[in-house]
Amino acid sequence: MKLIQSILAVLFMILATSCNDMNEDGDNQSGDEKPKTYGSAAEAAEAGKADMLKAMENGVNFGVDRAKLQSSTPGQPIAKQSVDFGALLQADSAISLDRIATGEPVTAVPFIIGPEIVSIVTLRNEGAQFAVGALGDLQLSTELNTVSQATGGAAQGKVIIYEVPNLNAIVYAVGDTAGAVYYTSYNNMSPRQPLRAPELMRLLQADAQNFQKQFGDQLPKGKLVR
Repeated sequence: MKLIQSILAVLFMILATSCNDMNEDGDNQSGDEKPKTYGSAAEAAEAGKADMLKAMENGVNFGVDRAKLQSSTPGQPIAKQSVDFGALLQADSAISLDRIATGEPVTAVPFIIGPEIVSIVTLRNEGAQFAVGALGDLQLSTELNTVSQATGGAAQGKVIIYEVPNLNAIVYAVGDTAGAVYYTSYNNMSPRQPLRAPELMRLLQADAQNFQKQFGDQLPKGKLVR
């Protein structure tokens, strides 16, 4: 049953994204539909929350209590960015993840009740506007909540989420660039345990180099993500 509910949640996220790609008036005859966009991240996140609540009425399980989600409010938007894998291979331990981040950040909005992070909605940036992307990423919301508890709520302020391709690692940087502290569940680490940049970079680079040795010849044929 849990497997079926998880599959339904994934299918709904895909469906919600497709639905938000249509014009509000439902006119999709032109073949050039634009996504439904909102002027602020909070507005777009509230639309995503409404989609989640509607899906939960139909039995979709996002791993969150419906009453809590309904009572929650959007928190501070969080930038979610990918790390350049090639740059990671060449980096030294003195560098930080923000120096080797690549591409335009995605915006993630946590839904909160006091200090608790209940769930999260990821948005797509459409110029100066926002559109609903993924709904209810359970790993992100659970780990962000843990990091928030470990930092006394600091993760609801200045935080950036980094994804490291090929290593399947998600890292949470809390604080300003110069003094950022990192948290991750990667490699069975506790997301409550703070890491400084040199320690984190040594770990990620060592694993990236091992990955490159094993699968590097496949990378030029296409992006390989483990």
